[in-house]
Amino acid sequence: MSRIDLEEEDLVEEDPEHVVVHRPTYPTLADVDEGLAEDTEERGLASTIDYNEVQTYPERPTFESKPLPLRYETQCVAFDPCKADPHHPSSMPIYQTATFVQPSIERFGPYDYTRSGNPTRTAVEQLLAGLEGAHAAFSFNTGMAALAAVTRLCDAGDEIICGDDIYGGMHRLLSRIVKRYGIKVHFVDLGDADAVAAVLTENTRIVHCESPSNPLMRITDLRRLSAQLKAFSSRIVLSVDSTMMSPYWMQPLRLGADIVVHSATKFLLGHSDTMAGFVCTSSPELSSAIAFVQNAEGTACSPFDCWLILRGLKTLCIRQDRAEENARKVVAFLANHPIVREVYYASYCPPDASGKRLQDQRIHLSQARTGGA
Repeated sequence: MSRIDLEEEDLVEEDPEHVVVHRPTYPTLADVDEGLAEDTEERGLASTIDYNEVQTYPERPTFESKPLPLRYETQCVAFDPCKADPHHPSSMPIYQTATFVQPSIERFGPYDYTRSGNPTRTAVEQLLAGLEGAHAAFSFNTGMAALAAVTRLCDAGDEIICGDDIYGGMHRLLSRIVKRYGIKVHFVDLGDADAVAAVLTENTRIVHCESPSNPLMRITDLRRLSAQLKAFSSRIVLSVDSTMMSPYWMQPLRLGADIVVHSATKFLLGHSDTMAGFVCTSSPELSSAIAFVQNAEGTACSPFDCWLILRGLKTLCIRQDRAEENARKVVAFLANHPIVREVYYASYCPPDASGKRLQDQRIHLSQARTGGA
């Protein structure tokens, strides 16, 4: 007989003194209010928020303590974003919420609306900033959204110089969309210093390149290009799309770039199950500008997609090592195939190669760990 079949008088009330209930205890609203007050005082934040601005990194909470002297591979796996969580989960929780409850109408916590900030997003942005050696990283819902955010640094009358061998989506964005807003775009061979010098003007705001480029795997000497631009004007921002390499194989900020862009859909995620992009920068000023665009245009990555990126980054290094191993085998096969006239691979040179081809190989291997995949 089930419990619901018993008559009311047949039910025996359990003695509460002998019932042990294992329930977690949670902080009260007063505890939260007190904690936020202490946190606000420690970080020197005002008690109210100016809604024309957005709290940006590093004003958002940081999840990591001092960086540990770990190998790159270990950093991807051992990142601990939840040290303040009393339950200390081994996987970052997905804060799947649009809004956050505030302790009072006078004082706000670090998050209020997920478009402006979310703990899961903060975690993945901080991890990628560390892997890239950046001051800050910002996630976007696609790689193209990340690239578009970089172009927002320009005003009408500014100019952009871009490599002439570039991802088709970026070429379309610059030639069909950005030009509509009074921004002039030049497509040149960024590996040719004279070609770059010929189009540099006082209105040049951004120089954007890929190295290796997509699809012809052209190489740009990032150190030389950075030095050339800085000598011309400190106003120019060097932006590098490093999707082909990822921070595991190349870190352009250490080579003189101001901004690094990734389509996280590829190597960083690694599972072909969502789309995302990142903008990383070494400059606090550029960080504030990108954060404002991310919030104002509502193009940030969703909490669930941020969690997927965190998952993907755990296996980034082992996946890329295997991808490179496979790529080398494919290159060796194609290089010896009778009907293949040319093989494009960043670290590959035919046995009789000389001149620019050999020079490009040396440049690439001086700024990246491998030829890529």
